[in-house]
Amino acid sequence: MSGPPPRSTASAQRLLFSVDLEEFDAAPPRHGGVDLAERLRTSRVGLERLLEAIDPLQLRVTFFTTVVFATHHAALLRELATHHEISSHGVRHERVERADIAESRRRLEDLLGVPIRGFRMPRMGRVDLDAIAEAGYAYDASLHPTWIPGRYNHLRAPRRPFLAGDLLRVPASVSPRLRIPLFWLAIKHLPQRVLHRIALRTLHHDGDLNFYVHPWEFTDLESFQASRLLRGGGGTAMLRRTVGLLSALAAEAQPATYAEMVPAWRTQAARS
Repeated sequence: MSGPPPRSTASAQRLLFSVDLEEFDAAPPRHGGVDLAERLRTSRVGLERLLEAIDPLQLRVTFFTTVVFATHHAALLRELATHHEISSHGVRHERVERADIAESRRRLEDLLGVPIRGFRMPRMGRVDLDAIAEAGYAYDASLHPTWIPGRYNHLRAPRRPFLAGDLLRVPASVSPRLRIPLFWLAIKHLPQRVLHRIALRTLHHDGDLNFYVHPWEFTDLESFQASRLLRGGGGTAMLRRTVGLLSALAAEAQPATYAEMVPAWRTQAARS
């Protein structure tokens, strides 16, 4: 997906779309065992479907990739890096150790030949901010400032980018006041009209909007023992909903990557 640069627009609003590239590990295969090749294939197929569908939108995307995924699909990641941003999602998806934070940046830069400026913890998990700063990242994108039952409760966390020491933290977008999360589960399960209304209001309120998806959401997960929450609304339906939302947002805002927004976010955070 290395098409022409995004169209010009007078809007100062920014659309930030990110994709977590990872070996699918949210459910075990129905045949049992850990089949890495099948997990990687599932994410690769979904990614190719997404890239083809959003190509006409001429977006600038931030791809957070694990080293495992990037190693197996290095040629594709190098192609994506010519037009998009590549950031770190750790070495592997199922667990992240402290040393992996620096190691993932080093290995991705060696493999892809591009600077790696951002980090996102798998599953938006708890992060070691000192390790991220020491590894030389410009920003952390691991915070989801909402409540996801059974996972985390960050209702008291800032909604907007802020500084933690010298490290810029970039939360995923949630709506003002009620903090409705605008991520992959919302795309799958909220009525489209409601989702579009909330997303556009959040964009206009904040001046930018960033949300994320996973490539495996655009595939058939029947070969895995996936829950109804994961399977429901996936595949072609998820692809159609995602493209519809991106089209509505791209009509209102200029696509950008996280790295492109870091200077403006740092200035805003320093003033707040």
